[in-house]
Amino acid sequence: MGLLSNVLEEAQKADLQDLKMQIREISPRLNDLTERMQILSWSLQENLKDLYLNFTTTESLDEMNYKNKKDGIFSECENISKEVNSLKLNNEFNDEEFANIYSKFEKNFILLKDLCVAAEARKKLMKADHDFRRYNYSEAIISVESLKGELAKIQLEGEAAKALSGLRERTDNQLALYTAQLLNKSLSYGMVNVGVEEDQGYEFEINLKDKSSTWINVDRPLFLPKCVISQNAKQIMEIIMEHVKESLNLPDKYKNQLILYIKDVAVMYQGLVPMKFRVNLELCPLDIDQLPWIEEVYEEFDCAISETMMLMGDLKTNWMHTLPTRMYINAMCTLVETLCQSVLNRLLMNTQEIDEELVFTMAIKIDSMVEDIKLLFEDATELDKRISIWKKFIKMSKVLRAQLLELSDCWNKTKELKQTFTCEEIRQVIKMRFPDDAYRLKILAEIQ
Repeated sequence: MGLLSNVLEEAQKADLQDLKMQIREISPRLNDLTERMQILSWSLQENLKDLYLNFTTTESLDEMNYKNKKDGIFSECENISKEVNSLKLNNEFNDEEFANIYSKFEKNFILLKDLCVAAEARKKLMKADHDFRRYNYSEAIISVESLKGELAKIQLEGEAAKALSGLRERTDNQLALYTAQLLNKSLSYGMVNVGVEEDQGYEFEINLKDKSSTWINVDRPLFLPKCVISQNAKQIMEIIMEHVKESLNLPDKYKNQLILYIKDVAVMYQGLVPMKFRVNLELCPLDIDQLPWIEEVYEEFDCAISETMMLMGDLKTNWMHTLPTRMYINAMCTLVETLCQSVLNRLLMNTQEIDEELVFTMAIKIDSMVEDIKLLFEDATELDKRISIWKKFIKMSKVLRAQLLELSDCWNKTKELKQTFTCEEIRQVIKMRFPDDAYRLKILAEIQ
């Protein structure tokens, strides 16, 4: 045992000597690296104070050789941190002097990283301004928002803290300026009344050379009924009309190209989709038609329909007294038809049996939808003429409530369902509602 103890003691001495040698090797490197970080940090603080506190000309980052110095320091810091962490893992780390040296190194490294963020902010703000002027609005705003978040995490002291406060204010001001400019460029900014009253019975011949023609005046364009548009939409229309007038003086080849270009511009603005509606559309699961009907799935289905009806109510508020009456009815009917078709598809796609209580809940939901949809229109008496599947959608709740024999009678005797449903759709409803037995098989055979 004595020999073993001696061997272990000698091994520990050797490990201790090796640790001391490694510390003696790393310590000068840490001191040198810390000194270099302090010099660069001081230069960056002076640069920050000159730019955002004293507002005087200062040495640029390129003149300071900032990039090369930063890359060299960061690379060495990464390597030396790995070596120190290796020492901590493999040995009892009790050298107080070395611990103080490394603690000083870490504090200076954190300070340098914060100052690098602040120093590079000016370049990021200039790039964002360049992007904004080139109509890259989203990239510019996202970059400034990201920079604002990074600056909020930085803690400096003394005059450097005052300079940092000035930088934060400049970032906030630039972001506010971008927001204000985007609002000014929004298609919904500065609403104006334009157009002529509907059904005036005017018959004009288009004469582009006659500048007194009413259609050249955007406030009374020939093909635009009385409605509300934004100042920017009005400006777009004016540009389009100017291009149409210019096309008269061009050869046919270029005239046709210009007209096609103008058409593309108009279609592009016509197809704008508000962001919140686009997000809702893109978040729709691809496999939604394959999900079995259980209570949790129905709750999601019910919430989706309720949210859709709420959004359509928002559209009614914004559109009803803004768009021409005929345009509003056509637009809203298109949306309603899409909604009704989606609901029918979801119901008729099901291939599994559904609890009868859940079926009746669906029928009640459809009745509620019908009443909510009618509220979207001032006159809902002719919806069946404007929405091709309206009759089918209304009858769906009756189909979901009907019993087997009742479905058979409606199909074969009164032929009420044949006008709106196919035999496969009625069979599908029967299969998902009623148990598989001889009576169901008999009724299915009668649905032809």
